Amino acid sequence: MTVMVTGACGRIGRHVVRQLLERGIEVGGSDVGASAARLGDLAGRVEVEATDVRDLAALVQSFRSSVRPPTATPGARWRSISAAP
Repeated sequence: MTVMVTGACGRIGRHVVRQLLERGIEVGGSDVGASAARLGDLAGRVEVEATDVRDLAALVQSFRSSVRPPTATPGARWRSISAAP
């Protein structure tokens, strides 16, 4: 099984990614601030695309990428109500 984690580079998302990988589950991720530095020791173990969850077309494309997950889990959040669409 492959799971897509939105907000994969964030504080909560990184923990979700780590737990999934430790259970032997393949993980793909998306994050508006995607970078290997933000993934820490998880860099190289998970592919993360720079995608804003508020951009539906980009998020759908991310889901259709090489990972093609059957399952998704939200780790992304808006920083403030004014940032929400």
